[in-house]
Order: sequence, then structure tokens, then C-alpha cells
Amino acid sequence: KATKKEGEKMKRIFKITCLLLSLVTILSTWSVYVFAEDLSGSCGEKLTWTLDSEGTLTIKGTGEMENFWTAPWYDQRRSVKKVVINEGVTSIGEYAFEYCLPLKEVSIPSTVKTINFAAFKGCEILETITLAKNPVFEMKNGCLINVKEKKIVAGTTKAVIPTDGSIAIIDDYAFSFRYFIKEIFIPKSVTHIGTFAFEYCGTLNSVVFEESSEVTIGNYAFYNCKLITEVVIPNAVKRIGNYAFYGCSGLVTATI
Repeated sequence: KATKKEGEKMKRIFKITCLLLSLVTILSTWSVYVFAEDLSGSCGEKLTWTLDSEGTLTIKGTGEMENFWTAPWYDQRRSVKKVVINEGVTSIGEYAFEYCLPLKEVSIPSTVKTINFAAFKGCEILETITLAKNPVFEMKNGCLINVKEKKIVAGTTKAVIPTDGSIAIIDDYAFSFRYFIKEIFIPKSVTHIGTFAFEYCGTLNSVVFEESSEVTIGNYAFYNCKLITEVVIPNAVKRIGNYAFYGCSGLVTATI
């Protein structure tokens, strides 16, 4: 009798367990569905965005992306691992991908003609920018360059600034938070380094300016690059902005 009762008890436990597992499965499926439905919206008059469960943010449609103070996917910025911008999109908005810390890959189409202020600010591990053949921009040495303006708009963690004379400006926030950049050589063709251009480059330890460089260094250009130990600035440098090396707590020698 005891054995029979135990058997019936085990059957009841098994049935209850199966019911609970079924309920969990249904709720999980429902949650994923709601999550996927919620992570989409508009980001321009004729543009839409979708963030899938794999962390790929896709932007599609035609025309300009809005300029943002806070992008519509900002609350999910820690989930964005890859950005795919489809053909037809003509601009990337201000602060579009600000602080998308896990973002490693970006794909930009031939139709993008404008990349606005601080679009890639704070993209800590941005490793690859794939650019379709484009009349305005080019990729060189891991740098996204506005060819006409000779300006680096954004750099990857593997960036090396071209020394062929093709660069005159390093834009504001161009290398903001690029954690894995360890060394930077600034060729004499560069005439301006923007505000916060290299802020919080956590492993940057060496900054070398080419001799006879006449560059102007913007405010907070190397803000909180804590591992920089030495900077040698050529005597032809035009201007060093306010707090250009603020927070460089490892800096022990600055030579002009």
C-alpha cells in the first residue's frame, strides 16, 4: 500500500512539473514576442528601426535620420552589438549610437552623405566599420573619413591615422572611449584635434606629434586618458585647449 501511494504521489508531482514547465515555456515565448515587438519604431520621416534579440539594430527606409539628443534605442544601448544601415538612408543623426558600449560592427551604405555630430560617441569596442562605395566617405586604416573635408569622423579600436596627407581634422568625439587604442601618432598634416576627440581612451599610453606639427589641440582632447605618461609637443603647435590633458593621472612629463 505504501508503495502504491508513493507511486501515485510521484505521478502527481510529475504532472504538476510538466504543467509548470509548459507554463514557463508559454510565458517565455510570449515575453520574447513582446520584447521583439516593443524594440522597433521610427527614426526619421521615412525611416524605421528594429533591434532584434541578437543585438542587431537595423535601420531602413529612405531619407534622413533624425538628429537626437537621446536616440529612440538609447535605453537598449547596452544590447546593441551590430548596426546595419540599409541603402536609402541618407544621413546618420547626432548622437545616434552614443554609448552603445557593446557595439562592434557598423555597416554604412553608399547613400549616406552626412554623418552628424558625435554619432559614434562612446562606442567603446567599435572594431569594424564596413562602408559601401561612397562619394563622400572612405575607410582608411580603421578611420571613417569625410574625404572632401579631410576629416576623421570616427575611428575604430584598430585605427591608425593616415600619414599620407589626407587628414587635416580629427573631429570632436572621433575616438571617444575607444578603449583598446594604445598608441596614437599625429602627422603634421593634422591641423586640428577636436573637443573630447580622445576622451576616456582607457589604454592609450603614447601620443606622438610629428615634428613641425602646427596642430591646434581642442578643449578636453585627451580627457581622462589615465595611462598617458609622456607627451612631447612640437614648438610649432598653435594652441593647447583648456583641460586638454585633464585627468591624465599617469602623465609625469610634458615637453614643449
